[in-house]
Amino acid sequence: MTDSYNRIHWGIYAIGEGTIMAEPFKIVIGLEIHVQLLTKTKLFCGCANQFGLPPNTAVCPVCLGLPGSLPVMNRKAFELSLKAAMALNCQIATHAGLDGQPADCTSTPMAKR
Repeated sequence: MTDSYNRIHWGIYAIGEGTIMAEPFKIVIGLEIHVQLLTKTKLFCGCANQFGLPPNTAVCPVCLGLPGSLPVMNRKAFELSLKAAMALNCQIATHAGLDGQPADCTSTPMAKR
């Protein structure tokens, strides 16, 4: 193997004249993909997601982000997304959580999700 191959393969790069330093970070690239699943209810509550309903009629305390309301994931949506992940040969996490943002976060009106 050549010296230049070893530098690239092991994440070593040159800084200035003759100074060699190990790369301090590992590059990880992730994709965020949005899909529309064929479910009858919304993702985190039991409200209908039917197109064409009058405004503000298919809402509940969870949709509105009211204090004390806790989201519950739609089972059908979970199953469909799991099937898609397996079909695409994705790495599936063994644990997932709904940690959300702190309650005093002002970037979203629904505060803690």
